[in-house]
Amino acid sequence: MAHTPLTPELVDKLLDKLGNDDKFREEFRHDPKAAMIRLGAPPDFVAGGCLRPARLAPKEEIRHTRAVLRDVLLADDGQEIQCLEARVKR
Repeated sequence: MAHTPLTPELVDKLLDKLGNDDKFREEFRHDPKAAMIRLGAPPDFVAGGCLRPARLAPKEEIRHTRAVLRDVLLADDGQEIQCLEARVKR
């Protein structure tokens, strides 16, 4: 499925909110498209697989891996990487 390319500004806002804002995280879990539009994405925004994790990574993990997540979200290689997915700890 095609997705809407993300701007650096939108990615920075997204990672700030996901790393710090419980209310936004809940909104994002419930409706990623609406959450992204609230951050400034266009009304016809399409969330790719990376923005639809089955289990959202914890705030601490998002803050710790922010630079890597930012690079993945801004990559234009057509891959659908589950970058915001919580890691399973064994």
